[in-house]
Amino acid sequence: MDSERRSPIMPPVWPPAARTRAVAHAARLDRDGSASVRPRAAGHLSEGRDSMQGEVAATEQVFSAQRRAMVDGQIRTFDVTDARVVRAFDLTRRELFLPEDLRAFSYSDAILTLKSPGTGRPVRTLMQPMHLARMLQGVDPAPDAHVLVVAGGAGYAAAVLLEMVGSVVTLESDAGLTALAADVLVKGSAGRASAVTGPLAEGWAARAPYDAIVVLGAVESGLDALFAQLKPRGTLAAVATSTEDNGRRSGRVTLYTKAGEDVSGRVIFDATVPVLAEFKANAGFVF
Repeated sequence: MDSERRSPIMPPVWPPAARTRAVAHAARLDRDGSASVRPRAAGHLSEGRDSMQGEVAATEQVFSAQRRAMVDGQIRTFDVTDARVVRAFDLTRRELFLPEDLRAFSYSDAILTLKSPGTGRPVRTLMQPMHLARMLQGVDPAPDAHVLVVAGGAGYAAAVLLEMVGSVVTLESDAGLTALAADVLVKGSAGRASAVTGPLAEGWAARAPYDAIVVLGAVESGLDALFAQLKPRGTLAAVATSTEDNGRRSGRVTLYTKAGEDVSGRVIFDATVPVLAEFKANAGFVF
């Protein structure tokens, strides 16, 4: 699904509820549920178009202010000092990667979960931007790096990385989310981004090896295939999780570095996020 450079990122095509207001300006729903265009005078159409453009511009200004507040109030205050990382989050419009019912929370620190566009069931809990930012700061990819994002959702993390690196592959196990990532991210990437569907624990060997692999969730085991797809001295970032004696689960964002056949890990900060099903210790078959 390679396509052109992200300039600009295209608006997403989420399910019909996300487009209802825009359609309502020029159409009405008939009794059978179909849409028919209202006959309107040219002047009225022009006024409606101007009104919609004004609403869009105002909304974008609100999101822009919220994005700057997120960068200053969440990311910078979480020990993220790398100028490239800060700039990438300041430039990337998270609202484009969320359905309409979640867009009001685009720049909050709320835990958000994406539903599959196909089935409507929850499939991907998103990492908070401040955790993602500090993880990427730890990875510190080179400007020409080739990066794999595992459990990439609708493509937000990949879009952030595109502001920092040369090329990105975003992998999802849910085909509906992959389609959204392709629609929002890949179309504007000038061939620098790919959105693919497959088992998360298998990575994406067709585009390997990678300078870095970023796993957006907690893992208990099952990283061997991903380690095999790293370049020598490549880095994999994931939230390594375990259960403590008191039964509470703890997570630590860990950077794994490959040296020959050996892999070593270094903890950079604590973060508790849901365990990805395909990386559970007893993960056999994942449906």
